[in-house]
Amino acid sequence: MNGILHPRVEPPARMILDCAWRSLLERLACPRCRAPLREEDGGLICQGCERPYPVRDGIPLMLLDPPPAPPPPALDLTVLILAYNEANNLRRLFPVLLPVLADLGCRHEILVVDGGSRDDTVAVAESSGARVYQQRARGYANAFREGIVECRGRFTVTMDADLSHDPGTLRVLWRERETADLVVGSRYMQGSRADMTPFRRGLSHFMNGVFRAVLRVPVRDLSSGYRLYRTAMLRSLPLEGRDFEILVEALVRTWLSGWDVRELPIYYKPRGAGASNLRVVSFGMSYGRALRRLSRIRYGDDWREALREARRADGMLRAGDFESKQASLLVLGSAPARFLQAVPSAVFCHEDVAALIKVRRQNPLLVVAHQDRLPFADGAFRSVVNWGADSPEVARVSARPTA
Repeated sequence: MNGILHPRVEPPARMILDCAWRSLLERLACPRCRAPLREEDGGLICQGCERPYPVRDGIPLMLLDPPPAPPPPALDLTVLILAYNEANNLRRLFPVLLPVLADLGCRHEILVVDGGSRDDTVAVAESSGARVYQQRARGYANAFREGIVECRGRFTVTMDADLSHDPGTLRVLWRERETADLVVGSRYMQGSRADMTPFRRGLSHFMNGVFRAVLRVPVRDLSSGYRLYRTAMLRSLPLEGRDFEILVEALVRTWLSGWDVRELPIYYKPRGAGASNLRVVSFGMSYGRALRRLSRIRYGDDWREALREARRADGMLRAGDFESKQASLLVLGSAPARFLQAVPSAVFCHEDVAALIKVRRQNPLLVVAHQDRLPFADGAFRSVVNWGADSPEVARVSARPTA
């Protein structure tokens, strides 16, 4: 079982997952020849055609033609700074930031996304060795999205150009880079300090409290812009925000997708030169839209009906019976997160690795496969709930009608 189980489970949970894995292995079959599989060297081998299938982070990759692995990142770290008329602040920021980056001893770059500045922002950035990208679509959210695509580091640190984020804290964030997929520099946890006006502090506390209560995300500071991301994870997030609320959306989607989020205390300083680009009315409207959108993602619109369909298909009308035998349920396609939470022992199959990673918090039994070549034995499941495209393979692997 070495290399197959999820690496972050405690011993009791590991025993449970081991039993669940054995149950899944009994149902798996080679998608090419339908022969059973055996474990070997941390992966799976077809006992018929001897084709190997790798297992990554507890997920069998059962695609017949898996995509080639992406090339490794050229750099270790990208410092992403979104700037608009920040020349005076950048003149003060770079002399402090550059020595910190030198201390880290990693391959790094500074990427400045310029939003059409009318001052010397571009000239100051380039003279300090930063790479400048001219954003194409207007607005903070578009600058953030475009900047993510341009990052060349394995990790990405986002920080403000206005000196409100202490460059020295980057040493702490970098040191904790392997402890979580997203490390948040938090203004509102023990050990933090935030020099803000009473109005802005109150507005920030209110917004964070509402999002935390409605979405039940256990993070104190959802809107902090001082963060360290795994770049590949950040790029996998389908971010739809229009303004500053994209920061909250990125954090919430990270947590809901099953990635690890950690908070560390920081000192949030008053802004340096210039005026803030924050507008209260548009701020409130954008965050309201984000809350509605993320609530639909968090709880789903039709998960209750889907669960009823699954129970009817399986012939288990009593919740207790259903919960005790749900391991024989196969879920195909992009099911809502709330539905997956209701059936944590079901097998979830999708052809997109990113989609599986999003639900690994709810479901430990995950399989990557194409729906037209399902890697399961005939009649392996009592029932199938299909959220994807129709396929004759669904009827083959199900011993009962599908939902």
